[in-house]
Amino acid sequence: SLPSNYFGKWSEARAKYALELDEYAQREYLASQIHQLQKMNRNILFTVLFLLQKIVEHQDQNNMNAQNLGLALSPALGMPAPMVRLLIFHKTCTEFDFQ
Repeated sequence: SLPSNYFGKWSEARAKYALELDEYAQREYLASQIHQLQKMNRNILFTVLFLLQKIVEHQDQNNMNAQNLGLALSPALGMPAPMVRLLIFHKTCTEFDFQ
């Protein structure tokens, strides 16, 4: 399992705040939060999100949509389920370079 703060402190309050924003503001907010992570942590997060997005692409076969993945993996990732869902939904990892 990953250390509880490996991807930063994604509190329920931050997830609630992000959910109240419009789609553009959500993208900006998520980007700002991700860019606060260390490079290695950010790259691991992008890799995990990339794999989760691949799972969601086949949700008709595996019944795992972004919401289900968020619920299942929230404890392991150390972030609230709504935040996991938003990160998958916005395809965050495809918008940044792995540098």
